[in-house]
Amino acid sequence: MSKINHSRPHLRFIDNLRRELAREASESPLLSDHAQGQQHRETSNAASGMPRLGLRAAKIAISLLDLLARYYDNQSQLIKSISPEATKSDRKKATMLRAEKDSLEKQIFEEAMKLLKEAFRKQAAGDSSIAEWVDWLEAKAISTKSYALLDLFEVGFKPAFEALNKVVSQKVAGK
Repeated sequence: MSKINHSRPHLRFIDNLRRELAREASESPLLSDHAQGQQHRETSNAASGMPRLGLRAAKIAISLLDLLARYYDNQSQLIKSISPEATKSDRKKATMLRAEKDSLEKQIFEEAMKLLKEAFRKQAAGDSSIAEWVDWLEAKAISTKSYALLDLFEVGFKPAFEALNKVVSQKVAGK
């Protein structure tokens, strides 16, 4: 597991979410994703109230949270590199940190797209657990004022929804 500075509560929350998802993903490795989704549909994690995800969606969500933690650390280093108290070596790192930030934003977007595609696939099968999880996560981000989670929606989900909306609009207009 990555070493996360737990003096920052927002990263502690993200780390706890990641741990819950990893535990859920490893609970029943012998079950198929469909059977696991059926098993967890009516239950949620009792400790946090987090809706359960299927195995595939949990793996994507874990990857998304890992990227988010890296993104937040990058943002912290970038702010430090442009602050008035920054050393000369810190200022030299700013360009590299901006490039890494852009790369992380792209990766977060791609993982959010994967999760949304999985949500559509499961929704077609009658399982809305991913949509419930995303709604729960958004409510949690707002209620806890977790800027890291709010960044996930701003950098990942919002552009992913816009991209999917554009694709759907083009397909409808093409008919």
